[in-house]
Amino acid sequence: MQGDDRWRRLFIGALALLLASYSFAPAHAVAPFKREFEAVYVSHLDGSNTSARLVRAVQAAQCNVCHVKGKTKEALNAYGQALDRLLDHERDKQDRAKIRSALAIVDQMQIDPTDRKSITFGQRLASGLLPDPAGAPQ
Repeated sequence: MQGDDRWRRLFIGALALLLASYSFAPAHAVAPFKREFEAVYVSHLDGSNTSARLVRAVQAAQCNVCHVKGKTKEALNAYGQALDRLLDHERDKQDRAKIRSALAIVDQMQIDPTDRKSITFGQRLASGLLPDPAGAPQ
């Protein structure tokens, strides 16, 4: 009986450890990337209606500025995918200059790369809108 109890405890402990590891799985959202985005596009705003609209949109969207709402954190919207091509989550998370450079590059990218007349992510942001039109409600 004592041997069975030991195996039961071992099994429960292993199961608890496994469940805990899922809850601590790293998310794709990287806090330094979010901080730099907010520093570049949100923190310096002048209080105009356009600025206030962007602040509200970013606050409401949170991680969905780059991620697809309701999907796993690996699911990136077009803006997030563009940044993902330029940044490595682990290597670049402390490189503020590289993050800001990637933001500036993506700022100039057209939302629809197949349409030469489509607006850029930066133009949407300057209009007080989230960068990806398919993102969270604005």
